[in-house]
Amino acid sequence: MVFGVVCTVLGLFMTVQGIRMGVNSIMTVLRPERSQHLVEEIYQRRSLQRGPRIVVIGGGTGLSSLLKGLKEYTSNITAIVAVTDDGGSSGRLRDNLGILPPGDIRNCVVAWPTGKP
Repeated sequence: MVFGVVCTVLGLFMTVQGIRMGVNSIMTVLRPERSQHLVEEIYQRRSLQRGPRIVVIGGGTGLSSLLKGLKEYTSNITAIVAVTDDGGSSGRLRDNLGILPPGDIRNCVVAWPTGKP
């Protein structure tokens, strides 16, 4: 009887802790800096989702700069990144390892609309 009560209490405690941790992880994604109220954050994200759908094609510094600017107006952005970079470290990686140059793709991923614009 005592074993059943202990197991029930332990199970309820673990369930509550699991729910608490799950809600905290969701709130961390929604409010990384916790500077705004949740309602304002949800409104901002929804307004960005309703923004225009934009496709950008290119590469280099210009594309990542463009993405950084566009993410303030919409979250419906598709980027087609040209991987023809042959200078600097990207060129050495391409020649030595036979892989696509990661430089431009990395810059565009960093500029991608995640979190707050």
